[in-house]
Amino acid sequence: MSPKKLLPADAYTIGLIYVKPLEMNAITVMLDEEYERVSLAMGDKNEYVLGRIGKHNVAIVGPARGAQGKVAIADVVASIHWSFNNISIGLLVGIGGGVPHLPNQDVRLGDVVVGAPEVGPAVVQYDLGKETTTGFEVTKTLNKPPALMLRVVNAVEDKYLRQKAGDESFFTTHLRRFNEFPRLRERYRRPSALDRLFLADYRHEPGSDCNTHDKQFEIQRAGRNPADEVYIHYGTILSGDRVMKSEITRDKISEQFHNAVCFEMEAAGLMDEFPCLVVRGICDYSDSHKNKDWQEYGAATAASYTRELLLNMSERIVPGLERPVDRNMEAKDNDGLTALHRAARDGDQEEVQRLLDNGANIAARDKENRAALFWAAREGHDDVVLLLLDRGANIHARVSWGSTALHEAAAEGNEEVVRVLLNRGARVTARNKFGNMALHSAARRGQMGAMRLLLERGSDIEAAGDHGFTPLHQAARDGQSTAALFLLQNGANPKSLNKDALTPSQVAVKYGHKQVMKSIEEYT
Repeated sequence: MSPKKLLPADAYTIGLIYVKPLEMNAITVMLDEEYERVSLAMGDKNEYVLGRIGKHNVAIVGPARGAQGKVAIADVVASIHWSFNNISIGLLVGIGGGVPHLPNQDVRLGDVVVGAPEVGPAVVQYDLGKETTTGFEVTKTLNKPPALMLRVVNAVEDKYLRQKAGDESFFTTHLRRFNEFPRLRERYRRPSALDRLFLADYRHEPGSDCNTHDKQFEIQRAGRNPADEVYIHYGTILSGDRVMKSEITRDKISEQFHNAVCFEMEAAGLMDEFPCLVVRGICDYSDSHKNKDWQEYGAATAASYTRELLLNMSERIVPGLERPVDRNMEAKDNDGLTALHRAARDGDQEEVQRLLDNGANIAARDKENRAALFWAAREGHDDVVLLLLDRGANIHARVSWGSTALHEAAAEGNEEVVRVLLNRGARVTARNKFGNMALHSAARRGQMGAMRLLLERGSDIEAAGDHGFTPLHQAARDGQSTAALFLLQNGANPKSLNKDALTPSQVAVKYGHKQVMKSIEEYT
């Protein structure tokens, strides 16, 4: 066996995320080549399988064995950019429960559902919302997946629909890869168990066998051509904290959201942190007849579709890795700064342009894991920030303490840089190693303009860091009375408690800022 290749972490551009080990097995089978593991940053809690599908280097990652749900997947995603700065696209690949809508959406076991509807959101967290006079109103949805992935989805759909008579489908081709692995071959084969769909008001009795159920309660569906045994469906995916096992509840909730076609439990954990496309292989009908017979095959079809997506996606050149560069250009000083770091820090746009044109590594890090973009954002050079982003700088990259360029620009009060970063997709929900968002950073420095911009873009004014500090607690701790008043005027809760059960005014007293305490109490 030849040794595995070792690529730098910056060579990886796509994250493939799973939840169950059986999903991981299915994804790794789709690799054209597996690579050596890389050294990980201290803040990265994940373990990865690295490799290549087509022309794309991918990092396969998931939660600890037995962990599931949106919290588990959110923890995974939060760590990715500690080590892999150039991963900008994610795919959540695995199994889910289907919701048939006959005759228009004849979802069956083993089919693939893609969270890419023509109308409505890609993912809805259906169990998070508020009661209103007209009923329960859901408040959390996932914006459209990355535009690049949606274009590739179109390309795969076109290829799927134009399959000629007698040609082998790409599903058949990719599923054949399991034959190379004796211990997986039978597990991931299409099950012999019958695919039976029952009427919504016919519940499964505990301990009974679905194969013995009366056929009068079964929905009769037309047979499928063996060449079309796997269908692809596009629609809204519903994500929640509980396993859906009620036919009636399934249909009621699905109808509220553009006849959603799938239920699952993890996609909501990606909604704020990672631009992603959700791909689910259907293993049950989200009903009381749920069993595990189709789980491996559902994982296999989802992984096969994902492979086809990547095979139809053009290669993206990673800046700094595409050609040899002058080693002197990459020389570092005692602080780990390269020439590009220094030019970005100093706002020398012409020099930044020259260095990049000559192959400087835009992803190079100093001793604190800071790239050139971070330095430009810190010093308020919005023109350099724009240039670096246009040349492929990773807007989500984190430094050694977990902060992003948005955190730093907000802390320094560089409003124009904050605006540029937000317009280019920086996430207001990104947290550093202390659990703080950019709004916390702005609040502790009293940066009013940055706070205003972040709130306008949806930053959560009540978000608590690891010690339970909200932005108002943070402003109180650091003596920022004007910032505290601004937060109160925008709805911050003066009674919120941190992990020491202290309100913001009590925190102000603890840290010797009586004027802040007075401002808070006078306002309330």
